[in-house]
Amino acid sequence: MNESFVWHPNTQMSEWQRFGKIVSGKGMWLYDSDGNKLLDGVASMWCNVWGHSKRELIDAITRQAKKLQHSSMFNLTNEPAEVLAEKLIKIAPKMYRVFYSDNGSTGMEIAFKIALQYWQNKGIKKKTKLVTLENGYHGDTFGSMSVGYVPEFFSKFSKQLFSCVRFPVPNKYRLPNGYTYKDFQNLCLEKIEDFF
Repeated sequence: MNESFVWHPNTQMSEWQRFGKIVSGKGMWLYDSDGNKLLDGVASMWCNVWGHSKRELIDAITRQAKKLQHSSMFNLTNEPAEVLAEKLIKIAPKMYRVFYSDNGSTGMEIAFKIALQYWQNKGIKKKTKLVTLENGYHGDTFGSMSVGYVPEFFSKFSKQLFSCVRFPVPNKYRLPNGYTYKDFQNLCLEKIEDFF
């Protein structure tokens, strides 16, 4: 079958006659229907950082699915959510609460809302802009594209994105003419210090 009925993200679909079909995974490897072994170097887009088909994880998922597959967190809680939150707080300095999100882009959106609402709750109305570093990818929602603006990916949406304050990041491979890396580092830090 040449036609795919799945819309493949970040893919120019007209350039592909067919897509490789992944049929299984083991550890850091994916296997396709043609028998090829592919290194899953991005952990299936950061969704499978423990590797594929890990027995311990499969057993834990199976045990949990037999008791409870999902429960809303609106005015409710559950034991796995509480246990994981406690473990995260123990290893994260100065963290006191955990907010669960279903993906990275949504997690970014929630972080923006928490930051902006914090200042509103404090009665400081002028803190309404987000500050970010240039060329940091944070996801594909409009908010995460706004703070992680990478022109090659998001320029077609530039009119829909909200305004942010962006600071340059020192990059050894793209130094402005006449700058050493140390000079460019200092320039980047000065821009941040002058803003605040």
